[in-house]
This record gives sequence, structure tokens and C-alpha cells, in this order.
Amino acid sequence: PYGIFARSCVAMAKDSKSTFQIIDDEG
Repeated sequence: PYGIFARSCVAMAKDSKSTFQIIDDEG
């Protein structure tokens, strides 16, 4: 099910954006 995997990647990408912002703020 590549479609499900792609959706998971998109969701993870959105979450990682917030996570990376936190990591950048903390250094």
C-alpha cells in the first residue's frame, strides 16, 4: 500500500517540521 506509506510520510513531514523548529530553538 504505497498510498498509505506516502500519507504517513506527509504526516511525519509535518510533525518533523514542528520538531525541527523546537530543535533549532534549543540549538
